[in-house]
Amino acid sequence: MYSELISSKAISQLKFKLHPYYELCKAVHWETTIFIFLSPFLAIYGLATTPFVWQTWLFTIFLFTQGLMGMTTVYHRMYSHKACHIARPFELYWLFFATTDFSMSALDWARDHRAHHKYTDTEKDPYDISKGFWYAHVGWLIWNRERPNSDISDLEKDPVLQFQHDYFNALALFSGWFLPTVMCGYFFNDYYGGFFIASVVKTVALHHTIFCINSVAHSFGSGPFNDSITPRENLILAVLTMGEGYHNFHHEFPNDYRNGYHLLAWDPTKWAIALLEKIGMASDLKRTPDEVVRLSQIQMIQRQLAREKEGIFTGKPIEELPFYSKTQVAEMCSKGERLVVEGDLVYDVKGFMPLHPGGSSYLKNNIGKDISSPFNGGIYTHSNAAKNVLQTLRCGRLLKHD
Repeated sequence: MYSELISSKAISQLKFKLHPYYELCKAVHWETTIFIFLSPFLAIYGLATTPFVWQTWLFTIFLFTQGLMGMTTVYHRMYSHKACHIARPFELYWLFFATTDFSMSALDWARDHRAHHKYTDTEKDPYDISKGFWYAHVGWLIWNRERPNSDISDLEKDPVLQFQHDYFNALALFSGWFLPTVMCGYFFNDYYGGFFIASVVKTVALHHTIFCINSVAHSFGSGPFNDSITPRENLILAVLTMGEGYHNFHHEFPNDYRNGYHLLAWDPTKWAIALLEKIGMASDLKRTPDEVVRLSQIQMIQRQLAREKEGIFTGKPIEELPFYSKTQVAEMCSKGERLVVEGDLVYDVKGFMPLHPGGSSYLKNNIGKDISSPFNGGIYTHSNAAKNVLQTLRCGRLLKHD
């Protein structure tokens, strides 16, 4: 009996000591975590041990580009944002290649992505960049979490998407690893390369290319449409991701089928969808009016100019200036001060007198006087530079009544 009590107590103490680790283990989504972290090691091993077969590598590049296009065309722009409608044959074609990516079912992916746009840069953002670069890149995938609060009822009505969702793991393994291995083996006599290069290396490359949109595109680049949010324009990432690197534009205008707004912006996804529209295989392409886009750009230019102006000395703030009456200004000038009045402000021009382009005598003749009329066209309409210099010399406000 005593030994049983000791044993029970020891077990309880052990459970108490292991409790934090136990809770941590429960919080991890092990299936995803093992796959994401094991697959890069398999890829490195494959790259180091697989003989070079150019046909296999060419096929791998094809699988990579089409897998990426599957994500950008149907998963992202069609399903998540309804930015366009792609005809069923091409939709199924790219849905198949998106499945090979092992990047969630279309329903789960759209649910997360709609939440990302709804709650960007907040606690409810599934891949919130404020939690860190690596969390946004891959960390968010390794934890068990509640489904985000976003509506995908429109997509759940599609039996094809529901089927893909229900059997996603099996479909991804079959299309993403089994088929490339068999095809490379059958056509190129390269089963080994088919598995390690066309399957594993391709999958890892796709994963981290897509992950960069959540991390790199929210960390590095410019914000020409809105710099108060983390999404950024990044040309290098746009080239690597079929146009997804124009992330600042995308977050400002998420329902636009274009990420690269300008005609020549590198956005193969945009070009593919536009081409499908031309041949009648895509419709309902959403385009933000040019005036709306241009207004956002102008607002950002104004904001940037305002920030630059804040860093330039333009004189002491008017609200901090003391009040002087006309009598006080006259008395101060009689005691040697060199003051002039322009509008409702008093300026100390003593240090500027030797620098005046017209000579110091002109200012001497106007000490203590109101120079509003001659300064603003009565004698000469002064330049912006002259007006800017004058602003730096202000020293007081003029009382309206003595």
